[in-house]
This record gives sequence, structure tokens and C-alpha cells, in this order.
Amino acid sequence: MKAKREKPKSKIKLEEWITAQTSYARREVARFIMDGRVRVNGNPNLDLSAMVDPEQDVVHLDDERLMHDGRYYYFKFHKPVDVISTMSDPNGRICLLNYMSGIPESVAPVGRLDRDSEGLMLFTNDGQLSLALSHPRYHVSKVYRVTLDKPLTQAHFDRLTVGFFLDDGPVVFETVEKVSDISVVVKISEGRNRIIRRSFDMLGYTVKKLKRLSMGPINLGNLEAGKFAKLTTGEMRQLDQILKFR
Repeated sequence: MKAKREKPKSKIKLEEWITAQTSYARREVARFIMDGRVRVNGNPNLDLSAMVDPEQDVVHLDDERLMHDGRYYYFKFHKPVDVISTMSDPNGRICLLNYMSGIPESVAPVGRLDRDSEGLMLFTNDGQLSLALSHPRYHVSKVYRVTLDKPLTQAHFDRLTVGFFLDDGPVVFETVEKVSDISVVVKISEGRNRIIRRSFDMLGYTVKKLKRLSMGPINLGNLEAGKFAKLTTGEMRQLDQILKFR
């Protein structure tokens, strides 16, 4: 949907804002910043953690001023398996851009799904919303259906419910629901790299299928693989309420 929203009142990370206003992947934007191609208020900025005020600061990439025209777009997308969660791929693999015919060029994906996973992704040019959905401090939960290579034992199910440690820190699933002998639905607010696959690998299982069913209040529903859908007014209202933008 196309909607007007109040301009953000707080600062946002420069890297996040540029990603949301352009079609570049986050790693490309990071490289632009480190290469000195980004200027803020006329001064080169090499700091990936720099914060900007979208209302006050003037941002240039090379000689182009990056502007926001006041229109915000919000979409959900069902990412298929074998699709790279970037807007481009130097190796020519299928990426998100292959599916974006008719979608505004200014939107960018919120977070990622690995190549072997499918399910819900959100796209927007609203940098503040993108930050809130992806930053750990907002604790936005995601729900996944996990299909394993063999039946999950009761002992391992119990281990999932109480938490455990990986080499990069503790893992705590908010809920774990057993769907079948080889399938569970888990809810987690952390977004560490491949955290679900690594968790089951630690217990001795291989994840055969991983599908994201929801992000915060937004559900994948019956959206077909490879398809976009505009967020409804009701879905936007749910985001506003949970993320407290108003």
C-alpha cells in the first residue's frame, strides 16, 4: 500500500537509512561508506555506526543527494527456496530483484532468510520501521516451521524449551510447539546468523526445511511462493501498535 506516515523524530543509522532509500544491498552500502563515497552535510562519513536525522541531515552518495519524497511503501513477500536474500548477486544466482517487477525501486528487504529457507520477508522504504523490525532491542518475534531429518526425541524437545548455549551465546526459544515427530514450530526474537539451523545441528539433527511464518504481527498466510502483497491497513495498524511508532 502507499501511505503517508509522520516523519521519524529520532535518528537512524546511516547505513540503514541509505539501504531503505535505495536498491543497494546493505553490504554494498557499507562498502560505499567505507570507501568515502557518502557525505553527510557536505562531509565524508566513513563511520558505519554514524546516526543521521532524516529531517535535518543532507546525505549524498557520490554526487546524488538521497531524498525521501514522503511516500512510504510496505509489502510482504514469500521468498522461495534457492533465492538469495539480496537485491543483486555477482555470481548470477537468482536474487530478490528477479521477483520485483512492478514493485517500487526504493523499497529494501527487512532482514534476510538464508538461501535454503523460504517464507515471509518484509519490504519497505521506511527506514525507522526497518530498523525496529530488525534491531535486537525491539525484541520482535519471528515464527518458523522446522522440518528435521529424523524424529525429535522428548529429551531434545525439553532441551529446546529450557534453552542452551551455542558458541556465540545463549539460545532461548520463546515457544516450541511439536507438530509431528519430525516437525516443530518455534518462536524466537533473536536474529543471529543461521541460529535455528545451528541449534538443531548442535542437538544432532539436520534441518531439511525451514519456513518463516511470521514477523511480529505480520503473517505469511496463504501468500504463494515468489509473490508480493501490499500490507493492509489492519496490518499497518498492528505494526504501529506493537512497535509504538505513534
